[in-house]
Amino acid sequence: MSTKIYGAYQWELNQKEGTSEKNKTSAKAMLTIVGRLKARVKLHDKSDELKIQYARLRATSGGFTLDTIHNRMENAYALIFDITQFNPNVMLELGMALQMQRCLKKSAKVFLIAHAEKYSDLKMPGDLSGFFVSTYKVNNDGSIVFGDQNSLVMRMTSDIVSDLDGDYIEMDIDEK
Repeated sequence: MSTKIYGAYQWELNQKEGTSEKNKTSAKAMLTIVGRLKARVKLHDKSDELKIQYARLRATSGGFTLDTIHNRMENAYALIFDITQFNPNVMLELGMALQMQRCLKKSAKVFLIAHAEKYSDLKMPGDLSGFFVSTYKVNNDGSIVFGDQNSLVMRMTSDIVSDLDGDYIEMDIDEK
């Protein structure tokens, strides 16, 4: 079984070189979630891991940008949005995902994360004020720690387990 998860986050402008590059902290936070999710879910009757595919939610060349993103959202199991900086592109994609949830019977689950030191819920748009935002910080060693006692990962694990009709079990493991 393969599960597709996409992450959306702001790219950063490199002023010196005039180029943009991925936000390494956001990318690492997304990969931390996916890594922990893989560790928590395993196949019940085989020793094989659930196949979780992760990619950044972005358009591909050769088509209308929003069509590509919309198609990826339609085929995703979950979408994770880093709303640390309320980037307009990320917020537009989040709005699209939330609208799809309301209109479609089966749509991707939406999760929000933000860097704890840079994010302020005081700036949260009113329409999003009721959503849970899992905040993270970067330790001195560069590792990512979520401040929600892994409730985001546990929620995603629980959703996957229940959606797979009991074919998968959640592992009881200690996490940092």
